[in-house]
Amino acid sequence: MKNLFFSAAMILLSLFGHDIILPVSKMVSDIQEPAYAKWGRIALEQAKERYPNAEIIDYLHVGRRDMDDTAMETFKLWIRESEREFGVFVMIEFNPENDSIKRIEFIETQN
Repeated sequence: MKNLFFSAAMILLSLFGHDIILPVSKMVSDIQEPAYAKWGRIALEQAKERYPNAEIIDYLHVGRRDMDDTAMETFKLWIRESEREFGVFVMIEFNPENDSIKRIEFIETQN
């Protein structure tokens, strides 16, 4: 029974395999990185500099706020440092015209 199933699967794969694999690989290649991903990497890098002995456990994109001349991306990181675990909001304010960073702010929280 196993051999029959295996043989049928191999025949179907050899006949239609390229039609099955191509669309899946095309879908994966069409997936784009979210717009905030660049800012998330910067938030993680800056947190690692600010807390060099800590481990970043989790990461959440809170959202983006567009202002008059700037925009702000906000992330919440969950950090473990020694015996302490805490949250850190990282707000990155930048010029959306040229992506130049205006300021980065950190706010620690216990939740």
